[in-house]
Amino acid sequence: MTTHVRDTNLLIRARAAAEGTAAVAVLITILTIGAELWSPLKDTLKTVFAHHWLGKSALAIFLFTVIFLIRRKTSASTQSLERAVLIAVWSSILSAIMMTAFFVVHALFF
Repeated sequence: MTTHVRDTNLLIRARAAAEGTAAVAVLITILTIGAELWSPLKDTLKTVFAHHWLGKSALAIFLFTVIFLIRRKTSASTQSLERAVLIAVWSSILSAIMMTAFFVVHALFF
């Protein structure tokens, strides 16, 4: 395998991983806040996975794997990698802010 092909494959895998990371950040935020607001969701995660944290982790691993496997079959460029990494970073930052804000409000008013 030539260096160019190896570099291209690495670029594709890095972009796929960044896209999976962005999706997982959103999923964890939705599941975390959703489970706090709607107890049947938390109860379902507990029932299926023995604990709601384990359930969120298993679903995160599953989502990341699916997105990674699907997206690693598409082409990538340095621009698409840069965009995917920025989306992953901002998704993670916004998810952390949203969860922190939710739990602060939840602790103060509920």
